[in-house]
Amino acid sequence: ANTTSLPGNHIAPHAFYEDANSDIWVATQNWGFAKFDRQTEKFQRFQHEPGKPNTVHSNDINVICGDGKGGIWIGMRGGGLDHFDPNKKQFTHCLLTDKTPTRLCSKMILSLHLAKNGELWIGHGEGLSIRDTAGRFRCYWPNKDQPASLSAKYILDIFETDDRFWLGTVNGLNSFTGSGAFARYFPEDQPDIPKGVGYNYIFRVFKDRDGDFWVGTNAGLLRFFPDRIPHFELVHHSPTAPTSIGKGGFFDIYQDNS
Repeated sequence: ANTTSLPGNHIAPHAFYEDANSDIWVATQNWGFAKFDRQTEKFQRFQHEPGKPNTVHSNDINVICGDGKGGIWIGMRGGGLDHFDPNKKQFTHCLLTDKTPTRLCSKMILSLHLAKNGELWIGHGEGLSIRDTAGRFRCYWPNKDQPASLSAKYILDIFETDDRFWLGTVNGLNSFTGSGAFARYFPEDQPDIPKGVGYNYIFRVFKDRDGDFWVGTNAGLLRFFPDRIPHFELVHHSPTAPTSIGKGGFFDIYQDNS
């Protein structure tokens, strides 16, 4: 077997990270993660090894991101959160799963974002956790009796702008400043957006260099206008227009250098 190739083909949308050395880290679901060396054009694999604590806790990985100091955060589907120091080749496991405000409260990690202030925002299967720079967690959960709480447990994406964070959930878009109340936005509440087809199921939130917001959903692509009267606008697929947007779900959005 070729151990310098990509370890698996099933890769989640948030499973790529480019480090300061321009090496690419790629996480897979079921086969661990790997570093792609641009110079050698080979992969170095990192996988769970039973009985060896200094390996990644699980090979089933949803998301990775940098820690701002050369290390990597690894979010797993059922394995919790790991930190990896490539220089020391050292793994640290954060498997704190009791549902208290000061602990990481889910093993199902769905999204990660390193904030500008150094805090790690963690979207998971119970809501949102924020890890401060001292390693302490604060957690937020949805509450059907509190309209200013999260609108859903599953947080699929986290995007930071100048004054707030935008959270893509399985039930609408939320915004949050890091304290206080959550604001909720539901595309399917608008009369011009089809109901029950997946526009409230939000995979990706992105703001481009021109300041326009784009929202990738399970049903298609939306533009979002948050100012004054917040609203969404459909980006239409047309079968008769070959230059229109493609049909189906949009799992990730990027902007190139052009």
